[in-house]
Amino acid sequence: MRRPRNLVKRGGWYYARMFVKGRTYRRALGTRELETARDLLAGTLDDIEREIREASMPNAVTVSEFAGRWMTEWVKQRRNEKGVKLTEQRWKQHIEPAIGVIDLAALTYADLRALRTRLDGLMKPQTVGHVLSDVRCLLRYAVDAGEIVKAPWRRDLMPRIAEHAPRRLTDEQLDRILLFARPKESLCIHLAVHTGLRWGELRTLQWRHVVDEPRPHLVLEGTKSGRVRRVPLSAGAREAIEGLRKIADSVYVSPFRSKNSCNIAYRSTGRMPKGNRVVWHWHQLRHTFACCYLERGGSLAALQRMLGHSTSRMTERYAGLSDEALFADLDRVERRTAAAHQDRPRRSGAAHVASERKVAAAGTPVALSGEHAAGGGRNGNGSGPKRGPIRVLENTRARGANS
Repeated sequence: MRRPRNLVKRGGWYYARMFVKGRTYRRALGTRELETARDLLAGTLDDIEREIREASMPNAVTVSEFAGRWMTEWVKQRRNEKGVKLTEQRWKQHIEPAIGVIDLAALTYADLRALRTRLDGLMKPQTVGHVLSDVRCLLRYAVDAGEIVKAPWRRDLMPRIAEHAPRRLTDEQLDRILLFARPKESLCIHLAVHTGLRWGELRTLQWRHVVDEPRPHLVLEGTKSGRVRRVPLSAGAREAIEGLRKIADSVYVSPFRSKNSCNIAYRSTGRMPKGNRVVWHWHQLRHTFACCYLERGGSLAALQRMLGHSTSRMTERYAGLSDEALFADLDRVERRTAAAHQDRPRRSGAAHVASERKVAAAGTPVALSGEHAAGGGRNGNGSGPKRGPIRVLENTRARGANS
């Protein structure tokens, strides 16, 4: 029986041998029998190859080990306290049990697809998107840090969220909410619906953030993105600020210090009659501000800066126009179109023919265009019957020749 090239014999014992990049690797098979050595050879060579591959990656870390670095160097530097808390919660509950023990360099698309399948059975698509966004952020940071060359991420991993009606409040709903709100609550609602402030931004807003020069505006520091944002104050917002200034008893603008914005919404809804209640939450005021700003002619770029969004795509999700605004815009376009047609001078067909008859009777050449210049027929190829001004001109010339 012929012995394989990777199988060598020394002192009566068999060894597995492998050549890699000019180096020789040997492993003892622990047998003197050739048939037994042949059976052990394939598995031993795989072990040698695996050891060489692991030795070539001395800094290999698991996903959990790198996640600690990502939390410290990126998440805690870019997100506020609430964002850090939610990220840690999603990591411990959903991400770490699924892919935490896998080597970061060995993470594949199949592992991420298995995570997506697991999440689909536990939560809503929007929540699944939040969890997978954290995974995508971690992988992008791993690429920037040089831990991996390319992230095993594909766009089809993100769930598709069904379209929904605009989250804005109608004028009737907002009037009803203000009707049953207490005076202090009403002032805060007015300020939010005229500035688009989140509840956390309104709760931490201080009087030193209200600036009057060169024009009244707010300077927001503790925002969700961590960047300083300036929000101009409209007439309605200035009235709400003045009303809150009269009842101010601390350095904070808002008289409410609770972290939960649902308290105001629940209390105002509870005061309404049971048969005609408006169920709402505070963030709908932000959507209402965005929609009303665009409906009144504001630009998307300015709205993006006031809301503090990093991309215009997020702003477009907030600023969904109502059906009434779409119909009103269509009516405005139709009125402009009708006015443009009325202002343009128009001549009827009979008046055009009469003027050409006068010119032909005077003996002046007539310059014709369209189907008449082509010599007759409707197709303009001269094959059809001659009608209209052409026939009039021929009759005039015939009378002149006979005379």
